[in-house]
Amino acid sequence: MGNNSTKSDKSATTKLAKEKIQQIGLLFNTNNCEKTEITQDRLKGIWHKYLSKGLLTAILGVIFANKTYIMFEDFIDFYWKACENTSESEAEIILELIKTIGNGCKRHEYHRSVVTEFIQSYFKICAINADSFYNHWVKFGSFTDDTSSLTDYLLEGLNDEEIDFETLNLWINGNSLFRIISHNVFKTLFNIVALEEEVTLFPEFVHKSGYASILRPSDVIMLRWNLGQKSTLKWRLLFCLDNDGQSWSTFLKAIIAQGPTLIVIQDTNKYVFGAFASQSWNVNPNFYGNEDSFLFTLQPKMNNFESSGYNKNYQYINTGQSTLPNGLGMGGVHNYWGLFLNASFGSGLVSESCTTFKNYKRLAYDKEFTIDKLQVWGVGVPDPTPEELGERTTSVLDKDPAAVAILELAGRTLHSTEIRKMKPVDEE
Repeated sequence: MGNNSTKSDKSATTKLAKEKIQQIGLLFNTNNCEKTEITQDRLKGIWHKYLSKGLLTAILGVIFANKTYIMFEDFIDFYWKACENTSESEAEIILELIKTIGNGCKRHEYHRSVVTEFIQSYFKICAINADSFYNHWVKFGSFTDDTSSLTDYLLEGLNDEEIDFETLNLWINGNSLFRIISHNVFKTLFNIVALEEEVTLFPEFVHKSGYASILRPSDVIMLRWNLGQKSTLKWRLLFCLDNDGQSWSTFLKAIIAQGPTLIVIQDTNKYVFGAFASQSWNVNPNFYGNEDSFLFTLQPKMNNFESSGYNKNYQYINTGQSTLPNGLGMGGVHNYWGLFLNASFGSGLVSESCTTFKNYKRLAYDKEFTIDKLQVWGVGVPDPTPEELGERTTSVLDKDPAAVAILELAGRTLHSTEIRKMKPVDEE
């Protein structure tokens, strides 16, 4: 790329903000950047700590293109094309990286390698720059450096043996998540992140002492991206099976009226999947919710299944009934759920198809699965409490004493009483 720079290409120094040019110049500790000769060894010494080995070699190969050195103007030009110009120029950069890693070949496998290297480098940068949210997920989460599932998710739909420019440009235009990751990497390399407000793909992880997440950093990125503006920057671990035990009443108490939630399940076959419920959970004999809800899988393959608009069977939760299902369900219809957790706790159901969510595929290995791990995250603002609303705290049992007496005579379990007696979930 250094070989092919034209006069028009080198106009980046006139287009890029002076403040950014000065910030990039700080990498070289000189007052006369315009005449600075930049060598591969010099850049390698600055960049090696941020990049995976493969991406470092590829980027240097594209920038220098067999030259022994480049001028500062060429250096600025590369940054301009990678981050500040158009998606077409970004596609040119990525295509050159693919060819460099593939020794001139543009096969899909080398595109995959480039995406993987960017994700790994992004995680490396988060660790080096002491991204507190990322480091907390690593410390208290299911950390692994395996990024293959996120790579496959980003490349979904690209099956061509060889990648051409048009295909790559369309992919970049439609893949904002990859662009955020690649821009973060490039802006770190060129020292631009110091000028901008810190952007992290990781939410704050709020949990009680001794609690840990089953989510990997890659999982968090995928879910956070799909939630978009539907979630806050603070994720509260409301319920964890390993810590809170197999108690349906404890589960209900933890998740009721907590705002939007993520339910994450790992079954005994090591499949990891779940759901985003866009509205608070409240016991209801009918389906409710809205089209912001979705189902997802994380392992062995990442996927998300958005609302089809076919019906409104988004959320269902009920308990203590003899003629209706007792448990938590999302999508489908009774007995043919997209996802269902039994109130008896420990098992759940999925179906082969679910019209509520488009492109749905069975979430678990078996239609009836056994729960190994279960967590529920509050990812939005909890419902206001009666006290916050200035109301008296009452329940159905308080309002209708006759109903209480009838239920007790019938020998029915008073779940509202059980829930009311339990202590609230405290956050650390």
